[in-house]
Amino acid sequence: MPHHALIETVVDVHQSADSIANSPNSQQLWARRSMPVLAVGTQEVVAEQERAHFKDHRSRAVTLEGCGHWIHQERPGEFNELLEDWLCALD
Repeated sequence: MPHHALIETVVDVHQSADSIANSPNSQQLWARRSMPVLAVGTQEVVAEQERAHFKDHRSRAVTLEGCGHWIHQERPGEFNELLEDWLCALD
């Protein structure tokens, strides 16, 4: 698959008005989360959507560019450091 086709598909899934992320079910789920959230992904547009629904000031959305779907497998050192730092900051 051409690289641009994959990017256009992923962006459309999250940015279009009828996207999965913008569906009423997703919006209701995100709005109900009152606990701290660590959202790690590869698309800034998704991170922005996550941030819009954070209720806890300790929540964080991080974008790690250049990864695929398995961030924790592809960049375990960076992921583990990010997770450990976030967990320690919850205290």
